[in-house]
Amino acid sequence: MDLQHSDAIMIMGSNMAECHPVAFRWPMKAKARGAKLIHVDPRFTRTSAMANTYAPLRAGTDIVFLGALVNYIINSKRWNEEPFFKEYVTSYTNAPTLINPEYKGPEDLEGLFSGWDAKTQKYTTKTWAYQTEMAANEQPGNQPTQGQTPGGQPSQGQPTQQAGTPSTQPNQPGDDAQSFGARVGKLVGPPPTQDRTLQDPQTVFQIMKRHYA
Repeated sequence: MDLQHSDAIMIMGSNMAECHPVAFRWPMKAKARGAKLIHVDPRFTRTSAMANTYAPLRAGTDIVFLGALVNYIINSKRWNEEPFFKEYVTSYTNAPTLINPEYKGPEDLEGLFSGWDAKTQKYTTKTWAYQTEMAANEQPGNQPTQGQTPGGQPSQGQPTQQAGTPSTQPNQPGDDAQSFGARVGKLVGPPPTQDRTLQDPQTVFQIMKRHYA
């Protein structure tokens, strides 16, 4: 377990010592080799008793606590001077991913997010989606139909097929795999657009930075 090699471990909202005693041995091994164990929870439990630091907070204020940590980190000297942190964030989180340019946050809309419907008292999340770039050959209408070349002309040696006529072509090897891949691709969608410099104002990082400023 990687936990035993950690230098600092924060357990939040979990009484790990009693609820997951087998897994809790790994934080204890890390602590034995000098790691700092931090427990954040409204209740003082056995996990709190084993921690180096117990941070009590009021129930329901978890996001405020985490937002304060985010604000502290991105304004810290280590974040701005040590490349490891930015390399990790850009490679292993969604921080560089771009959000729909129509997205607006509470700082722009007096405490509300974009998509709020006052009549239904609900949010529509269309503007919260990632930006994506579809390749030109994936755009609708750019795929040649059966019996046509990419220019739209009937291909030589390939009989055209009338609509509604069952295909007489035998299944080719890999057809099932390709159709499955296509179905999965439709569910997953194209990859999101990213700005690995983290400078674009619509990156998740910049939105989060404004939100917790």
